[in-house]
Amino acid sequence: MPIQTGLLAYGMSGRVFHAPFLHASPHFTLRAVVERTHRTAATAYPDISSYGSMADLLANPSCEV
Repeated sequence: MPIQTGLLAYGMSGRVFHAPFLHASPHFTLRAVVERTHRTAATAYPDISSYGSMADLLANPSCEV
């Protein structure tokens, strides 16, 4: 079973490195991201949830990591 994963930042590193790796890996499922200002992650990953804070993402019971 893939690990249900949340990404704590979707800046340049999250957008260019971390999210594509998590999305492509069979070991992870990208479920959510933290985006404090611009909500752009759903354009590339329409099935994820976007949160404005780390606390909100961590409250999501579907995210394991």
